[in-house]
Amino acid sequence: MIVIACAGFAKVGKDTFVGIAIDILKSNGYRPFRVAFADKLKSEVQDMLKQNRFGLDIMKMAAGEKERVRPLFVFWGCQRRSETESGMYWVNAVDNQLNEICADYLKHGESHENVVAIVSDCRFPNEAKWIHEKWDGSIVHLKRWEMVCKWDLGGQDETSMKIYDPAPNEEEAKQDPLVEAVSDVKAEWENQKVSTTAEAIKLEKLHMTVLEALRDTHKFTLPCPGSVIGADITSYSR
Repeated sequence: MIVIACAGFAKVGKDTFVGIAIDILKSNGYRPFRVAFADKLKSEVQDMLKQNRFGLDIMKMAAGEKERVRPLFVFWGCQRRSETESGMYWVNAVDNQLNEICADYLKHGESHENVVAIVSDCRFPNEAKWIHEKWDGSIVHLKRWEMVCKWDLGGQDETSMKIYDPAPNEEEAKQDPLVEAVSDVKAEWENQKVSTTAEAIKLEKLHMTVLEALRDTHKFTLPCPGSVIGADITSYSR
């Protein structure tokens, strides 16, 4: 099994990256699927909300609701890590999932060489270490920027410059540079200012960024950027 992961601040487009990567890999003969450390986190938080009769569905939250709940996610995730050996609580959950998938392929006499697990949320150094050491995987670190125009004091000369997304909280400000330092591929793209991940996945310019990043991992045989990708990019939605 091939394992790759997407890292970067919240909102940079990691789910968009994964969705596009799945399109590209499927159209080139691979069998990709998404996994996330946060899936179990969301499940546990949802159970807690239900037990306390909150009328909030974690899986159907609007953007504003997500921002309100994000501090709870950060606390819950960090607390679970702090209470387990080497902070491996979330890592072990995904590792067990991947091991079970590999075992299932072997049980049915099938090869899992072209099966690709794409981890959508690598945020901590121990997660990066697990991807590298346990699965010989690759990490793509993603940044998002937008072009801002600035004028001099006299209002005469205009300068354009990239402004990258800031860290959304102190925890990510501390952990993300550590993950970026050990990542295998550095990628970035411009903020497209679309409303949904499904809309972003349809943008061909983003496909080119993802294709280049996947090729740079040296894990796949893929077409050069600029050639026809082959998949109907409108058929995939999240």
